[in-house]
Amino acid sequence: MTRTSRAVVMPGDGTWQLRELRVPDPPPGGAVLRVEAVGMCHSDIDHMHGIVHTPWGGAYPSIPGHEIVGRIDALADGAGARWGVREGQRVAVRESVPLPGGIRVYGHDFAVDERSGLFGGFADYMELLPETLIRQGQVPTAELLGEVVTVDGFGDALKLLARELPGRDAIRLSLRMAG
Repeated sequence: MTRTSRAVVMPGDGTWQLRELRVPDPPPGGAVLRVEAVGMCHSDIDHMHGIVHTPWGGAYPSIPGHEIVGRIDALADGAGARWGVREGQRVAVRESVPLPGGIRVYGHDFAVDERSGLFGGFADYMELLPETLIRQGQVPTAELLGEVVTVDGFGDALKLLARELPGRDAIRLSLRMAG
């Protein structure tokens, strides 16, 4: 059975769309993450408007969100031992991915037409490349991440982007993902 993930996709023109993308199998050496929380950074708002902050140069259309916490949903062979994690474990994802062509940033530098397209935290699931740096151990729960305001549910994240909720200028905002 094919699983799908809801995702906020930004074309870079000040708008966003809600799309359904297929949840991939883990890439060789990588993983699939079930996103639990993602911070909303000023760079996500800028990215929505086509303003790029990364050395790679950004990619559009793309899924925003580079401050990500979630649980490992699936691991490719050998990835769990290399990262020291197991399926179901909560991890924090480092936004910068050191790749042969340069450093790319999740939520900014991967277009939705590249591989699964699930390379940002504003989605239910995310593809983690083998070069991804993750932190496991005492990762705070989603309720502890945001000190500014907590938004419950994926639908409220969409309302925030539509400016129907306060906090559009918050530097760090936790979005507690439903599920």
